[in-house]
Amino acid sequence: MRLLPVTLVAGLLATASPAAAADFFDAGKLPAPPVTGQEMANSVGTFSESHKHRVTGTPAETAATQDLADQAKKLGYAVEIVPLSPGGTGPLHAVVATRKGRTNPNEHIVFGAHYDNVAQTVDGAYDNGSGTMMLMALAKSFANVPTNRTLVFAWYNGEEEGTLASDPHAASFKEDGKAVRAMLGFDMVGIGWPVAKTGPTNCLCTWRGDEDDAFDALLRHVNFDVLKFPNEPNKVEVRGQNTRNSDEASWDVQGFPTLRWAGMRTAGNYPGYHKPDDTMAKIDEVAGGRMFFEQGLRNTLLSSYYTALTLDNAQPVARAAATGNGVLTFDASGSSDADGPISDVTWDFGDGTTATGTTVTHEYERAGTYTATASVGDSLWPKVRSTATVQVQAPGKPSVGGPAVTAPPAAPTTPPRTTPSRRTAKTKKATVRCRTTRVRSKKKGGKRRVVRQCRKVRTAKQRAAERKRADAKRRAAARKRAAARKRRGR
Repeated sequence: MRLLPVTLVAGLLATASPAAAADFFDAGKLPAPPVTGQEMANSVGTFSESHKHRVTGTPAETAATQDLADQAKKLGYAVEIVPLSPGGTGPLHAVVATRKGRTNPNEHIVFGAHYDNVAQTVDGAYDNGSGTMMLMALAKSFANVPTNRTLVFAWYNGEEEGTLASDPHAASFKEDGKAVRAMLGFDMVGIGWPVAKTGPTNCLCTWRGDEDDAFDALLRHVNFDVLKFPNEPNKVEVRGQNTRNSDEASWDVQGFPTLRWAGMRTAGNYPGYHKPDDTMAKIDEVAGGRMFFEQGLRNTLLSSYYTALTLDNAQPVARAAATGNGVLTFDASGSSDADGPISDVTWDFGDGTTATGTTVTHEYERAGTYTATASVGDSLWPKVRSTATVQVQAPGKPSVGGPAVTAPPAAPTTPPRTTPSRRTAKTKKATVRCRTTRVRSKKKGGKRRVVRQCRKVRTAKQRAAERKRADAKRRAAARKRAAARKRRGR
């Protein structure tokens, strides 16, 4: 059984249970693609009407090849028209646009679509002007977006005759030992979701390769967690193993992970499939209006764009530790990012103060238990972050004259009288408490004299007995008043 590369997004290798959103790179925080649905629909019309009858090997197909190469060059990609016929001579080729990745350039994310027609088709607007221009929209969307891995956009001819160009292209990657994160294929896209009238053949449909089960969780995460698309039949569907057959199948045969996007469940669901009336007018008719086709193209772009970003990036892993006594050392050096060094670390110490740096020190003003949080930024996209917490017991800063000491507050009590001297004598009925003080005589020139003052201090038992007697008196008085009222007839 073919295994996915070990560098897959965290959580993708666990197929026994659904992956949580936290297992994937938080691609939703990244900028959206700039290409609108209207732009894509217009480009489909322009391309298909400018290059009619583009059967492989014809002058019309050759002109379409050069047009695609010129458009990709204007976007800043390194572009090559790669000959793919046996022996190097013949009509088969691919327009290949490449941009190297920053941190992992030896691994590739490949996007593919065919642009040729069958002989009986004229414009070939939906099959496959739509996929051709979807690939160009993705190339435009990624033109100014940094990526870890190398991006490859491949436009093939020879698909209608049996994926004749993509077969040797995928095989060359295998023979050269090139690593491929995934190949994303596009054929007949845009009449998906939404459409004017939803029916049993409709959906923005996604598939994955024969042994790429782990991609199901990825597609669900992007479409339903990130983009909030409706997870409903005939709207947006993750359909599992690929039952369609286009250029992505060439890569699947070579053992590379693959994904596929299409509008409608099968090619035959489109009434203009391989017919002369595969035109923009037919697309508008099937979708229920141009605006639905535009929205379907935009949704397909969003789905594939954010899927590619999630594949390209691993979520950073944050780890935090604290050591010391008094002045504590906080350390996040155990944090990591599979794609490269983490961009930055910020700390929140839980007492209203913060700091920046992998290793920092902090002293708490007050003793207590605090939870410090380390926030780690992705190597390529610092706004995408992971956090880790560490709980610390802080002694607090020492006060002048000794270390700070905290204790629970004492219960309020009546402070005892402070006397210079005190002597206590007990009697049978009460405790007599006495004190002696020196007082000056009121007479002028009088001398100080010693005075002894005593007072009775009742015990708790005596006070309770007094309260009991007082209560009995009150009850007796109440009974007398009640009897008097009764006698008076009240």
